Amino acid sequence: MLLQTFTPLLWLQWGWVAFAPIRSEEGSKCVAVSLPPQTFFVKPQTIACTTISIVLVSFPTCRPFGVLMGFDAQVIHRTRKDKVHITMKAVLLDHMGNDLTVVNAARVSFGKRKQTFDAVKDTRLINYLAANRHTSPFGHCFASFHVQAPVFVARQLVKHKFLRWNEVSRRYVTNLPQILELDRASWRQQAEDKKQGSKPSTSADQHAFVPVELHTAIHNTYIQALQAYKDLLEAGVAAEQARMVLPQSMMTEWIWSGSLDAFADMCHLRMDDHAQQESRSIAIQISNQMEKIYPVSWKALAQTN
Repeated sequence: MLLQTFTPLLWLQWGWVAFAPIRSEEGSKCVAVSLPPQTFFVKPQTIACTTISIVLVSFPTCRPFGVLMGFDAQVIHRTRKDKVHITMKAVLLDHMGNDLTVVNAARVSFGKRKQTFDAVKDTRLINYLAANRHTSPFGHCFASFHVQAPVFVARQLVKHKFLRWNEVSRRYVTNLPQILELDRASWRQQAEDKKQGSKPSTSADQHAFVPVELHTAIHNTYIQALQAYKDLLEAGVAAEQARMVLPQSMMTEWIWSGSLDAFADMCHLRMDDHAQQESRSIAIQISNQMEKIYPVSWKALAQTN
């Protein structure tokens, strides 16, 4: 596929950009194309989509509003409401057991088993188990999540013990990954009162303190990394080595499974105010879903932690 009938090139903060209008049944759209340096002296009509980087921009200001990196033409509408969002999410896949499961696991010591949950007696028992760290009954409830997050978040969360983890492997998968790219106002400053961590994003001095030039350089680095990855694969380099050039902000995904008490321990640590905000986002999503499945047990474990 070739892009044709470009308008005159425009020089924006991140480089030369050409716009190609497209008409379809859904109305007028536009493709915004960022041209790499090696194409400056090539006629736009001859530039194939596989050799360029696609940048999404907002109209009419032509300011970048977030980028879904890729090398296939991305068609966008002229309004900001269509900007691309790459989100971190944890989706519940499956679960086993409920609050009654915890109760029966505890009462089996006395050779007893209940068919219905007693809101008074069984809640009291679960609270007693959690308060006194009798965690084994909670281990008979199990949940599995499909999580999508950047690599730097995944490398924090994988450290938690007793949780099973199977992640997409770039030894086998070679499609161009998505990159989580922040806007200027989303960067946080280093906290002054701790060795790791950042200031709250609500700080008065937090708004867009990263210089425009630096923010542009970061964006260009992502594009160059993806192009290098693509070039390495086309040159015949093994996928297990080509992946070395991909940034930590690359999105990854994994299946995360574990017992009720193991997820409670993880959420206790990662929902703390000192935890990184991006990791806390995943923990909060998991906590909200676990609370719906195991309301009594989750509340008891949260209060204990």
